[in-house]
Amino acid sequence: MEGDGAESFAYHPSVAWSVVNEAVTQIDNVKEYPGLYESDDFGHLILSELAGASEIAFITEVGYSIDECNHIPQFPGRADITIEIVQTLGGSDEINF
Repeated sequence: MEGDGAESFAYHPSVAWSVVNEAVTQIDNVKEYPGLYESDDFGHLILSELAGASEIAFITEVGYSIDECNHIPQFPGRADITIEIVQTLGGSDEINF
């Protein structure tokens, strides 16, 4: 079935990553960890690539987090996503991400 009555299937994968960067910048009493920004940038890159990976699979929800201080110099991130896959007539059931 296609169009307004199209069926879709929801999947709920999680994606995890981590960036290790020991660099620290300190000005007065303020420390800045570039690895935190790198991990966030990498997470956004991953989500961007997943969003454009298929013509019939759409990211409909994202829970996104970066653990900024518990594992320094490692900055792990996680995205819990919902992917809706629309069933189409004559379409392949195979989706390559």
